[in-house]
Formats: sequence, C-alpha cells, structure tokens
Amino acid sequence: MMKIDLHRLEQVAVEESKAERTIAMDRKDNGDMYKASFRIAMKIKRALRIKHMTQAHLSELMGVDPAIVSRYLSGKANMELKTIVKIEKALDINIIDREISPNY
Repeated sequence: MMKIDLHRLEQVAVEESKAERTIAMDRKDNGDMYKASFRIAMKIKRALRIKHMTQAHLSELMGVDPAIVSRYLSGKANMELKTIVKIEKALDINIIDREISPNY
C-alpha cells in the first residue's frame, strides 16, 4: 500500500484558478451539449476520412479559416445550426436528423 505524504501534497498543490472553476462548472452544467458536440465532430471526421478530404479542404469549401474548422472538430466548440448546415453541404452528408420535424 502506498503512503501519501499529506504535508508534501499541501506544499505542491495549487488552488484552482477562477477560470478553471468557471470551465469546470460550464462542463458540469452543459455536459450534454459537449457530448453532442463531440459526437458531431466524430461524424464530420469520419466523413472527411471516407471522402479523403482534409480539414483544410473543408475550411476552403466553407469559406472559413482552418483554425475554426479545427475548433469544431475538437468537439469543444459550440457550432451554430447554420455552421452545421454549411458542413453538411460541403461534405454532402446529413448530421441533423430531419425526421424530427413533420413534413408539410
């Protein structure tokens, strides 16, 4: 059994910053959004792989900076609906289940 030196731990432990606490609370409060964002990012990455496309190519098709696409694909960015639709058009895929609304 490993013995923990509490005195040494107190010396090296650093209290969370306000920014770190804010991020942790956001992740706790919006966990479902982060999970959905991650799943969407994985679906986009899979489509890129299947179509032999790069993130840079996707950014060109969307007319945005490659850094923005990188943020989307990290699963950490909250994409707007219009962004998701742009990605769908660029990759010719469906990310959003359109069966959730009735056809008129």
